[in-house]
Amino acid sequence: MLRFASDGYQGLFETLKTPLKDRHGQLLGVLGIARDISARKEAEDASSA
Repeated sequence: MLRFASDGYQGLFETLKTPLKDRHGQLLGVLGIARDISARKEAEDASSA
């Protein structure tokens, strides 16, 4: 569960992280992606009840 300080929104997020490297293999940084799956989780929970 993640809560945003700016507006108080709270949700369940799926996250992916992977290293970002140049063509020589040197680490440039980390690429991160997050998507809100709150609605999907609620639907799954409702259908299994």
